Amino acid sequence: MKKAIVTGASKGIGLEITKRLLNLGWLVYGIGRNFEETDLGESFSPLVIDLRDGKNLESEIKKISKGTELLINCAGVGWFGPHEELGYEKIHEIMAVNVEAPMIICGVILREMKRNGGGKIINVSSYSAGHDSPHGAVYGASKAALSAFCGSIFTEGRKFGVYVTAVHPDMTRTGFYDRAPFEPKEGEEFALTACDVAEAVEFVVKSEYPVKDITILPKKQGVVYKNKNKKN
Repeated sequence: MKKAIVTGASKGIGLEITKRLLNLGWLVYGIGRNFEETDLGESFSPLVIDLRDGKNLESEIKKISKGTELLINCAGVGWFGPHEELGYEKIHEIMAVNVEAPMIICGVILREMKRNGGGKIINVSSYSAGHDSPHGAVYGASKAALSAFCGSIFTEGRKFGVYVTAVHPDMTRTGFYDRAPFEPKEGEEFALTACDVAEAVEFVVKSEYPVKDITILPKKQGVVYKNKNKKN
């Protein structure tokens, strides 16, 4: 049975990706914060790991790295508002989860994949990686760093049969925006769903050829600012 590791597997996009992989016959090690209400069957192994603790994360990934053919880094965190209101704790959490954790995990898994002659790494970044992100400056910067990292390890890994993909979804209707001052407009045309993003990831997983990056957008652009009359 083919073996995959998925971060952020307990909810949202990561959970939908995990379900698709299980349906495709993968053995999935899912990393998340809480799996108390998640029962995905015998082919799913849940692991509760704090991605902010890089040293422990590296140690735990080494324990499950052997034979991994697919790595999907989907875990992410965002704090939003004027930059001067964030402070150290929120900035640190964003960078630790969105940038350091994928880099640490990739460092372990790349070694394993190169040794075994190939594999795929898919890092879920964001459309904001290549665009200004007012009230989300640190989040956008973290995703820009992740995408730049993906491009470099794509080149490093390709000659060893390791294909690295950066996935760039735009606004996706999950719980991610619960604590943001904005959200997508109502209506299915203004936001992606977790299933939409999972479908794109499945395409990359099944592709015979390397896919360096993929961008997914809703049919229309529309943002509503909470508790305000301002709309774009």
